[in-house]
Amino acid sequence: MSAPYARFLAAAAAAAAAPVEREKTLARTIELLDDAGRMTFATPRGALTFTTRRSVGAFKMAKAWDDEPETLAWVDDHVKPGDVVWDIGAAIGVMAMYMALDPEVRVVAFEPKAASYALLVDHLALNGMGDRVAAYCLALSDERKLTSFRVDTRQPGGASNGLDGTPNQFGAGSAALVQSAMTVSIDEFQTLYGAPAPDHLKLDVDGIEGVILRGARATLPRVKSVIVEVEGDNLAHVAERIEAPLFAAGLVEDMKVRGAGSNRNRLYVRR
Repeated sequence: MSAPYARFLAAAAAAAAAPVEREKTLARTIELLDDAGRMTFATPRGALTFTTRRSVGAFKMAKAWDDEPETLAWVDDHVKPGDVVWDIGAAIGVMAMYMALDPEVRVVAFEPKAASYALLVDHLALNGMGDRVAAYCLALSDERKLTSFRVDTRQPGGASNGLDGTPNQFGAGSAALVQSAMTVSIDEFQTLYGAPAPDHLKLDVDGIEGVILRGARATLPRVKSVIVEVEGDNLAHVAERIEAPLFAAGLVEDMKVRGAGSNRNRLYVRR
C-alpha cells in the first residue's frame, strides 16, 4: 500500500471518531507509516538501516557516502580497532554508525539540534548500536555555559545552524526556531564526566570549528587525526582558526584529501 493511500484511509477511518480518538488514530497511523519507511543501505563496512519518511533531509543524509567519500576514506584508512572517535556534529548518525560497524571502535557523538538528535537515537536503536555509540544532545565550544542554538530548519539532519547567536560559516543568521543549549569544551568534557579521550576527531559544526579547537588544547597533542569541514568564512580564516591549534599540537595536513570528494573537508594527521 502506498503511503498517500494509507494516509487517506487513516484519515477516513478517523473522521467519524470523537476528537480525542481521532487524534490517537492519526498519531498511531503516522507512527506505523514511519516504522514502515525504512531503507537498508549497503556500505563497504556492512549494512545500515535508516528511517527515510520522517524528512527529506534524513533520506539525503542516509546516502551520505555518495556525498563525502573523503570522510569514508578517512574512517577506513585511519580508524582502527580499539580507537575512540568523537563525532562532533553527528547529525542523524550516518558517520557515527559507519564507524561503529566495527564493534571494536568506540564512538562518542555530539549533536545539539533536538530533531537531529532524536533521529540519531532512533537510528542507533534500529541498528542495535546503542552500546557502541554514546550520543549526547550537547554543543561543544571553548567554555561551559548555558546559551541558545539557532536552528535553520526543523527537519532532522538540516545544516547551517548557529550557536550563541553567531552566524554560520556562510554568514546566515536566520532561524526556523531557537532552542536552549548547553556548551562545554572538549578538554572539560573529559575531566567533568570521565569521557574516553579521543584518538580521532570528526568536526562538522557549521562555522564554530575554530572555537571548538580552542577548547581542546590539552587533548589535541594526543589525537592521531582530525578531519574538519572548511567552508565559507572558515576558509578565509583557516590559518588562524583551524591550522594554528592543529599545527601547534604537532598535526600536519594530509594534502591528498584537500579538494577530494566533496571538497569540503581537510584532514590533519600525526606523522
